[in-house]
Amino acid sequence: MRLLIVEDEAACLHLLDTLLCGWGYETLLAHSGEEAWQILRTPGAPSLVLLDWMMPGMDGIELCRKVRELQAELRPYIILLTAK
Repeated sequence: MRLLIVEDEAACLHLLDTLLCGWGYETLLAHSGEEAWQILRTPGAPSLVLLDWMMPGMDGIELCRKVRELQAELRPYIILLTAK
């Protein structure tokens, strides 16, 4: 299964990537909401997103709102993560 990890903190992004790849997932990485939005609008985008809630620029909540506007068959499942 392919999934997208969206995290602005490099250490957290690396940790999540290492764990999930070790469990057999194919990961795509994004360092911002804007970068994730570009990935999610491409054909064959991942069907699962691990998304940081708070990021500079487009935060997780804003990205969720944009994803909800996509056609129903293109919408991924989203899990919001936060350190708070």
